[in-house]
Amino acid sequence: MAATLVGVLFFMVSCGDDMDDLPGKEYRIAIPLTADLIQFKEDAVEVTEPIPITESGKIYAYKNYILVNDVNQGFHIIDNSDPTSPQNIKFIRLEGNYDISIKDDRLFADSYGDLVVLDISDVNDIKTITRMENAIYQEYWCTVGWDVAWPEADLFDYGSFDATTEAIVGWEVTTQRLSDEEFQKRFGGPFVNEDASFNGLSTGGGRRVVPNQQLAKVVLWHVSKLLAITYMQ
Repeated sequence: MAATLVGVLFFMVSCGDDMDDLPGKEYRIAIPLTADLIQFKEDAVEVTEPIPITESGKIYAYKNYILVNDVNQGFHIIDNSDPTSPQNIKFIRLEGNYDISIKDDRLFADSYGDLVVLDISDVNDIKTITRMENAIYQEYWCTVGWDVAWPEADLFDYGSFDATTEAIVGWEVTTQRLSDEEFQKRFGGPFVNEDASFNGLSTGGGRRVVPNQQLAKVVLWHVSKLLAITYMQ
């Protein structure tokens, strides 16, 4: 029994030594999981039954209703006909939404960098008027699902990812051993160990891109004033 244990330990130590002797270094490499961008954005808008508020944002009073933005998820419609007993009657799911503005029965909202205009003249029959792509901003250089967590990784390999036709809906992280030559071929340049918080962002489409912690402020008030004239005609 003792001899067996010694043999196993010797094998494990030998394997560890062999791994150390292999050329190159080990890197945690994150590869994006993707979905069709058009379908992704279409699925991000939906009228549903009321749900609890998760993180309230901007609040709007509209006729006898109160609209409460739920950051990143959409907005709630609350019937305030009886101020002593407000009723949450509907939820408009609009993923990637941070801000809303209302003018002349038109609701203007951002969603993954697009400007979505809704007709809310009848809250029981809300209709999408238009969706203007890339009208406002993108938090990242590509579309990333609001509930997608950025993984802990040394490198982000986007491979053939096309930001104009695909959205990132998740990540797959693998550990790979790369020689200096392989690293140069796949990523270019010497490896720089980015801060683990991943608080930098490259917009050049490179493969070592990491998320920006700062969220750009969406200024919809001015946009709504300009576009309301068009949609009133």
